Parts: sequence; C-alpha cells; structure tokens
Amino acid sequence: SIWGRTLHEYVLAANQLRAAGQSISAIEVNLSCPNLEGRSGIIAHDPSLAGRIISAVCSESIVPVWAKLSANTDRVVEVSTAVRDAGASAITLINTMLGMQISTSSGRPSLGNGGGGLSGPAIRPIAIRAVHDVKAAMPDVDIIGVGGIASGNDAIEMMMAGARAVQVGTASFASPSAVWDIARDAAVRMKELGFSSWADVVGCVHRS
Repeated sequence: SIWGRTLHEYVLAANQLRAAGQSISAIEVNLSCPNLEGRSGIIAHDPSLAGRIISAVCSESIVPVWAKLSANTDRVVEVSTAVRDAGASAITLINTMLGMQISTSSGRPSLGNGGGGLSGPAIRPIAIRAVHDVKAAMPDVDIIGVGGIASGNDAIEMMMAGARAVQVGTASFASPSAVWDIARDAAVRMKELGFSSWADVVGCVHRS
C-alpha cells in the first residue's frame, strides 16, 4: 500500500516497487488519508485528481493497481467510477472515518493532531453501505471490503454487499490470529447459510 501528498510522490513510490516485480500481487494506492498538504484535504474526495493519480501509477506498475477510497464524502460512487475508468483493477472500500476525542480533564483533544481516523466495528455499517452502493452502480467492478470485520459473519456480510475479498486490520491488534480465525469461521458460516461457493455469496443482496 502506497501513500503520498502529490501525484509525483505516488508515482515515485510506485516506481520504487518495480524492483519487487511479481513478488507482490498488487499495489494498493491509498488516496483516502488526509494528504493535501496545508488543506487537511483528502485526494479521494476529488474524482479528477484521484483518477489522474491512478492513471499515473498504472503507467508505472507491472502489477494490478487497487484504489483505496474514503467514505468521508457523498461522492464515493463518483470517485469509484473515476478510478475504475483510470485503470484501477479493484477498489478498496473503506478507510477510517474522521473522528475526534476530547479529554474532559484537560479540555483538549486526546490526539496530538486534534482528530484522527476511527476504525473497528463502529464503521462496519458505513463500509457495507459504501460497498453496496458502488457495487450497485458498477456491477462488474472488483471490490475489497474493509472496516470493522471481526468475525466470519462480518466478512460474509461485507461480501453479500458486493466485496469479492475483505481486509482485516483492527481485529488483528486484539488477536494476531484474527485473519486465520475469520477465514476459517467464514468458510463454516458460508456452508451453514446454504451457499455452495463464494461466488454465490458475493453481491447476493443485489440479486434478491
């Protein structure tokens, strides 16, 4: 996963990964952290800029390029369309949500930067909605669902919304084996629900 503040920085990061060749499966281009210097802005809120960056990274990469997007905008479908049209092989939805905590003892923000990114189970319904809406708008797009997945059932819910794969982050801090546990539990849960393959699970809500 690469990150930058300018188009040039993204291209530089992608170019440095060329030496890894086929030892990496894909490059995930994180467009969804605050990364517009001086404006606390997020590139993933700008369809045109997001598309230009993905196009530039694709021109440097010898492996598939994924675009990681933000749900801190009402333009998630528009931005998803832009990065897909620019060459992204898949779209990762979502990154953290903007949040803040204030210490009542000091009356000051708990984080040195003021605010930060909220992750974990609290954002799962937001992630599911984003995945659902993008899949509904672009049925053929490949989506990696991210946000608050802590169980096999969570993973299946995300896949039902339209994700072909999922990522696990916060849960792995609590349990280093979370990824393997979730994968095992999801396989069991899939059978319990009467599905014979993952293809039957992915996007099934859109076929109801």
